[in-house]
Amino acid sequence: MEKLTPEEFKDVIRGLNEFENPPAVMIFGEPGIGKSFAVREIAAELGRTYMPLSLGRLEAYDIKGMPDLHGQYMEWKPPVIWKQVIEEKGRALLHFDEFTLADESVQGAVLDVVQMKSIDGLKLPDGTMIVISGNMGGDDGTFAKILTSALTGGRAAIFAMKRPAVSEWIKYQNPAEIIENFLCSHPNQLYRGPNSADPFSPWTCPRAWSLYDMVVKKLGLENLKSKPHLKRQAVMFAKSLLSEETINQFIDFLENSSIDALKVIEGDKEMTVRFLNADNFRQASVIKEAAKLKFKTGVKKTEVFQRFTDFLTGNNLPQELLALFAEELVKHDPETLVKLKVAGMPMDHWADKLLMA
Repeated sequence: MEKLTPEEFKDVIRGLNEFENPPAVMIFGEPGIGKSFAVREIAAELGRTYMPLSLGRLEAYDIKGMPDLHGQYMEWKPPVIWKQVIEEKGRALLHFDEFTLADESVQGAVLDVVQMKSIDGLKLPDGTMIVISGNMGGDDGTFAKILTSALTGGRAAIFAMKRPAVSEWIKYQNPAEIIENFLCSHPNQLYRGPNSADPFSPWTCPRAWSLYDMVVKKLGLENLKSKPHLKRQAVMFAKSLLSEETINQFIDFLENSSIDALKVIEGDKEMTVRFLNADNFRQASVIKEAAKLKFKTGVKKTEVFQRFTDFLTGNNLPQELLALFAEELVKHDPETLVKLKVAGMPMDHWADKLLMA
């Protein structure tokens, strides 16, 4: 089974969107990695009406309809969703979700739709797109019923979805800065999987992070540096959504992330120790903040920044961090940049030389 990233899966749907009568697509993968989100997102991008059916909660008659007696004869009355699909005139994206949780009778009803593109003679309009999704079962901690070979034998294009990379998740989620910074420095904490020993405990996955990101933004928890009293709330909600391992690392990150750029610049002993012990990603974040700092009247900014430049060069830090400081000064304070020196060389010339190397 071909494994696709969420973006590669969307490329498949983009290609099929050009078909007059596109084949059904099946996408399976671990829980919580963004399968349903990817289907919703590509439907919106293509201007299709997204019509989801969560099969794990349905019976076969929710797909096929109910019998209606007329004297000696009986006919099937399809559910109202099929009227809605037909009214879309081929612009619907019908999403059969939780397929591997559905009863065999429900899977059979879906097979009829895929095979015949109709419900008891009620034909779906050409262009209607069908996507089926479900969990894999087994190692991912979820239960999954075995697929019928009638569905896997050429009835639909079948793919597996990979976990998204942190960069990909950040691109479509656009999370709060505190979450983005944590995941960039702890990429293995985007997905940790269910805890088989404790099925009631929360576990870390992209879906959980998306929900936590919504909570952080709604409650205004993004900037804990200016609102340290909110840190307890941030941790409390995280504990309700993420695994214990992730929580422990996140709490440690919150403690270390409270690095005051101004105090680092001014040479505060505690803050400089925190800065030196932080990971490169957090150090880069502090440097970006430092370049934007405004100083009180009377403070000689050039002297302060020169001491910070000397501090960066004198502590065996990667040259890239000093280059980042120069790059940020170009954006925010080019006049100060030209006054600074690195090992006796003007900082702007040093940065240019580094880029050319």
